[in-house]
Amino acid sequence: MGIFGDPGLADVVKSDPLGIGFNNTIYIYNRELNKKYDGLEVIPIDKNENGRIDPEENFYDTMDQIIEAIASGKYPSPPARELYFVARETPTSLPVIKFLEWILNDGQKFVLEAGYVSLTKDRVATELAKLKIQ
Repeated sequence: MGIFGDPGLADVVKSDPLGIGFNNTIYIYNRELNKKYDGLEVIPIDKNENGRIDPEENFYDTMDQIIEAIASGKYPSPPARELYFVARETPTSLPVIKFLEWILNDGQKFVLEAGYVSLTKDRVATELAKLKIQ
């Protein structure tokens, strides 16, 4: 069956009682209500492999909980993963550098509403330092 992207995958899983998919948080959780969309459930991960979901592994009820678990490393990577911009070499074009600086500063306020985890202040500082032209 052909499925178009994350929204299509979530819809197919909702309509199939045996459906399982892998999706981004924004398609599982309603950001405004801070809860899972009706018809979707998250399969928990037994990170310590003791055969049960312990309280410290149980953070799937709300989007805030799962975002915090991803940010703190309680939710493993993979399946969570970092996303990167990739370039052939260090950017030297001022418009490109300004765009990357915007992403690391003002752009961070849009990250959560898109279902991603914001960078820590230390990580932002580290990445901004990489943009300084030598």
